[in-house]
Amino acid sequence: MSDELSLLASATTELAAPIAIVRGQFFDLDQHVREHIYHGHELVFAPKYPPEARRLRMLTRILGRNQEEDFVIEEGDGGAWVRRYVEGVNTGAKVVAKLTEVDGRTRVRLEGWVGTKGFVSGLGKLSKSGMEKFLEKMLAEHQRAIEGYKPAQPRGSLGVVMASLRELGAKLKAMSEEQRTSTIQTLLELGSIVAIADGEADEEERAALSRVLDELCNIKLPPASMAQMIQSAHDVVEADGIEARCELLGERLAALGIAALGIEVAALVSLVSHGLDLHEMSALALVAEAAGLPSDKLDDIIATVDRELSGNL
Repeated sequence: MSDELSLLASATTELAAPIAIVRGQFFDLDQHVREHIYHGHELVFAPKYPPEARRLRMLTRILGRNQEEDFVIEEGDGGAWVRRYVEGVNTGAKVVAKLTEVDGRTRVRLEGWVGTKGFVSGLGKLSKSGMEKFLEKMLAEHQRAIEGYKPAQPRGSLGVVMASLRELGAKLKAMSEEQRTSTIQTLLELGSIVAIADGEADEEERAALSRVLDELCNIKLPPASMAQMIQSAHDVVEADGIEARCELLGERLAALGIAALGIEVAALVSLVSHGLDLHEMSALALVAEAAGLPSDKLDDIIATVDRELSGNL
């Protein structure tokens, strides 16, 4: 690829493991393939290439579209881990992990390097904020793989996000019965659609949606009703396509005058467990665009919810 690469975004974390362990895990491709460490992606050794070639194929289904690309894992300057994309829409781009030992722990800095066309996922190229979330999610996935994967638990400061959504509760109380019913139905479908964007709504996403209903809408939804609602989302997506439903929901949010608040609810549901993956990011971007929210406003909402969930106020 002739494009000169530039640094689009980065993310940093510290892992409670020696650098030798972290480095070993990052380069252990057999584990990556065997244990499916990247949530929402299927990883296989690329056909025609033996495992020792260190070339992998990643299959991703985003909003009904298949994205397939190959990358190789290489050692870069200073022993850095490098994922270099060699086939597919992101050919030439790379993700670099720089490892530094800090008092027996390991600081990992992930960098996303892209060409002039940016980094493409699903429906278009990721913004700087989108790439940051992509890198943060990758860091969390490697951390789980190092520690021994356990199902993600809800993140700590859900109550902080709920407090910031009080404006939505006030708006609901001021609406007519017909408007309130329409708004709640729209929020329910939106939360469900975003939750299943990566295939299935997990328990943490369902719990977050239930809490929104309980605290802001005064509706207690039994588990059986929640399961039925999630299944209805699957059914409507299969019938209409997830893109069409996202666009329709965005238009409804705009008509109801709650575009930003609706996106905030959807961001909460998508961020509460595994973090924001590419499927969910694509769905949120579609809804926001149809609701008339600019991309920088979407980025701001996602960053705020993420910060509140992390307790980093």
